[in-house]
Amino acid sequence: VLFEAPIDQVRPFVSAPMGRLEVVDDDSCRLVGSTSNPAMYAGEWLAWMPLVFRIEGDEALRAAAGDVAARMARAVE
Repeated sequence: VLFEAPIDQVRPFVSAPMGRLEVVDDDSCRLVGSTSNPAMYAGEWLAWMPLVFRIEGDEALRAAAGDVAARMARAVE
């Protein structure tokens, strides 16, 4: 997960079970982790993040985040 924020802004929102934060540059950082439950990771951890981010690579996590986004979009129709 690539965050469009410096690591110091992201760190308060990331707990150890979510993965490890790495600096990309002064304005972004990456959360590196794994999960056997992408729906929980997307819905319980990433969905409440008050930061701009992009899910890179993991298709299962991308699909789970898409499901969460679709449910939220339907909730405000």
